[in-house]
Amino acid sequence: MLGQTYRLSGLIGSGGMAEVYVAEHLRLGRRFAVKLPRAQLSAKAHEHFRREAQALALIDNDFVVQVIDYGEAADGMPYLVMELLNGEDLRALLDRLETLPTLRAVHLIWEACQGVAAVHAAGLVHRDLKPENLHVARRSTGEDWCKVLDFGIAKTAASESASEGRLIGTVRYMAPEQIQNAAAADARADVYALGAVLYECLSGICPHSAETPQELMFAIMNTPPIRLEDRTEVPAALAEVVHRALAHSKDHRFQSARELASALVPFCRTGPTVDPQLSL
Repeated sequence: MLGQTYRLSGLIGSGGMAEVYVAEHLRLGRRFAVKLPRAQLSAKAHEHFRREAQALALIDNDFVVQVIDYGEAADGMPYLVMELLNGEDLRALLDRLETLPTLRAVHLIWEACQGVAAVHAAGLVHRDLKPENLHVARRSTGEDWCKVLDFGIAKTAASESASEGRLIGTVRYMAPEQIQNAAAADARADVYALGAVLYECLSGICPHSAETPQELMFAIMNTPPIRLEDRTEVPAALAEVVHRALAHSKDHRFQSARELASALVPFCRTGPTVDPQLSL
């Protein structure tokens, strides 16, 4: 029980810093998702969790998970209440299908760009965009509905750079400057991650691969990814968009998620993107 309001039931997912449960609101009878830290937080981590909740609560965007409530359990542990999503995360979708058709992949990342742009406008840099943190929900019509979630390591305007300079994020989707110093990552690091996710959606593999994390970081820092059009059949112009998002220098990338979204528009589906396995 949390705050005599939410009864926790099944575990939805677990990460390095938090766990997410299904929770029923006792008075409304409605189910939500509740995020709880995995361990007792330090005062600083507690404050970061609270800032995350406040920042997300101000974001009113169809492509960002909606925050419903924030509170503290009897033992002082903070919790975050969010909408409960249907569907599956993009990682599960890629595990099932390996690659996505071009139109569907572009449509999902275009939607993710809308959410990420709203996140940036709220003063946050996500720093951990990856398929696991992009949720493919379903509209009632069967259309894909990509939502950005998990802001546990997001950089806020109030972040203290001196203490956040360590390696933060998931290396496969990290921009070179984020590998060097996570505190220096800005919106363009999230653009890089979106480009890496789109590259994987289209080709089935990440832009860089290696046997160890150290070798992977070296590859990202020193080796351009194999051209997307050499790995899969995509329009050359779309491949150019992806590789610009993956540019080694952040100054050579799209300078915002909105810029990347605009560049993807010519390759987007004009009608709804519907999961062929969904029964309506």
